[in-house]
This record gives sequence, structure tokens and C-alpha cells, in this order.
Amino acid sequence: MDELEFRQTLGEVRDRPCVFQRPILQSRCGCKHSHKLFVAEREIIACDSINGFKECDGFMSILKKKAAFVLHLEDPEAPIPYAKAIKLQVGAILGLKQIMGIPEQFDVPDVSEAIADSRHYFHELDKIPYEKLFSSIRNTKRRRERKKEE
Repeated sequence: MDELEFRQTLGEVRDRPCVFQRPILQSRCGCKHSHKLFVAEREIIACDSINGFKECDGFMSILKKKAAFVLHLEDPEAPIPYAKAIKLQVGAILGLKQIMGIPEQFDVPDVSEAIADSRHYFHELDKIPYEKLFSSIRNTKRRRERKKEE
């Protein structure tokens, strides 16, 4: 299957792509609304919740604009490179938990819970103190690649 066919099939298979697909596929975070799909031997994540998708998408729109300088992005509207997207998303979720004083109970934070908790805590996504997330985003490290056995 070539890339064009893959994209067409992908559009038919999932209505709502998960906004946090990259860190979920890396097991850096999870989401109770996500489910895995397999298209042309590729693993993708879709969202089961219309409201959850809107909330995650709204959060990411604001976050990309506010954190553009932290990640050295020239155009916050342009797609973010893979490694920077992971750093942005994982760092932001961990930072949200930290500024709300919610202890992390699991190794893998739940994205939908963190965003919903922050909306309740700050009353609106616009009122989240995004500047307090920047140190968490900046300090998020890439996972080290596992050594392949020969």
C-alpha cells in the first residue's frame, strides 16, 4: 500500500484521530478514550469521545501557540516535528498534574483526566497558567532507545 492509499484508508477508518497519538504509541501517556487501529501494518490511535477530542484539540491549539518559543518553533500553526511533539505533549501533561498538586499515581498519566481536571481546576482551558508548564516541557527528556539484541 503506497502513502496515498494509506492516507485515504486512514481517513475512512478513523473519524477522530487522537491528538496525543505520538506519546500514547510510545507508552509515555495513556487515555481512557483511545483505541488502537491497525492500517497497512501501522498502528494508529483514534478517539472514542467527541467531547474528549474537542477538549484535547483545544488544549493543544492553545499550548502550541503559548509554547512555540520554548520549542523554538517559527510557525506555531505548522506541524511539529515528532520529537518536539512528544516533548510538548508529555511535558505539558506532567506539568498540569504538578501545578494542580495532583500526585501521579501511575507511571503513565491519563491525558483525558489531566485535561478534564485542569478545566475544572482553572474553569477554562484559556485560564491555565501555561507559562508554568514551560519548565516541565523543557525538562522532558526523550526516551533512550533500547539496544537491539544481535
